[in-house]
Amino acid sequence: MPAALLAFVRYYPTPTKWLGPRVLQLCFALGVCFAIVSLTTKLIVKDALTTDAGPIRQTGSLYPLFAVYFLLSWLAALIVLLSKWSRSKGSARIQLLYLALGFVVSTSGGIVANLVLPIVSGITAYN
Repeated sequence: MPAALLAFVRYYPTPTKWLGPRVLQLCFALGVCFAIVSLTTKLIVKDALTTDAGPIRQTGSLYPLFAVYFLLSWLAALIVLLSKWSRSKGSARIQLLYLALGFVVSTSGGIVANLVLPIVSGITAYN
């Protein structure tokens, strides 16, 4: 998901040279690797348990690396989007503003509840 968002932001509404194709390839490759590791091992998520307080998850040893990958990709997409917005004019500027607002509003809650809060506090009840 973060790699696809990064690719979309790079090309919408016009391509940018700031973020090269090698960065996108690396981002997609890392995403595929994390997906395969997540599906085949317990290195990212060990287990999901149901307790009286609600569902909790036990994270694996690679979970912090996955969280860093996700956050860096998300921040890179936001930076590219905001840099395009600052240089644009007219209707393209308004379109990029609405895209940025939708991007931040729709993803920040999930990122905080699913990535940041579990790493910082260990609380997984809000997943």
